[in-house]
Amino acid sequence: MYSGSVMTIFPIPSIFPPEYFSYLIAALYFLTICYSLALRSIRKWYDSKKTDISHLTSLKGLTVLAYIQIFTDVVAEVVLIFITGGIGSMFSFMFLLSIISAAIVLDRRACYIFATLSSLLYGVLIDLQFYNVIQINSDVVFTEKYYFYNIFAHITAFYLIAFLSGYLSEKLHRVTKHLKERDAVLSDPRRETLF
Repeated sequence: MYSGSVMTIFPIPSIFPPEYFSYLIAALYFLTICYSLALRSIRKWYDSKKTDISHLTSLKGLTVLAYIQIFTDVVAEVVLIFITGGIGSMFSFMFLLSIISAAIVLDRRACYIFATLSSLLYGVLIDLQFYNVIQINSDVVFTEKYYFYNIFAHITAFYLIAFLSGYLSEKLHRVTKHLKERDAVLSDPRRETLF
């Protein structure tokens, strides 16, 4: 019988009370505030050193902060998948967003680092669910083949997205660098041209 609610169309297994979602959201908001304060202090420190703000992307403090943020995002995604039902969760696509953000903010190597981290954490979570180390209540019974297929498909998707986003990010960085060089040449008519 159709009740007309969204929950009957997309059932989310409830293994934890709804308050846990609130706790996760509050923790992520708190981390966002901490990241904002850390970014502000990093900028003030570089301003006190009279460093040009446009070169902040290549500085070590911001790179470390970006790695910490994306690492925390991946861990939060694992917790979200665990809370919403493990292998039956519909939130596993969130890992792809973290891998893409690593490409945008960092570089190609970071894409592969976070694809590996996502693969390991997701694989461990699903394996723990398969071997009943963690109990996740679900109305659906999954077969061994489905567990294997799910882990294989996710790991393949993680590395494929890492490759593609890393490639595009690297191309974008190269084009940006080339345009800056070209702009420098065009702005100073006394310099030799690179063309």
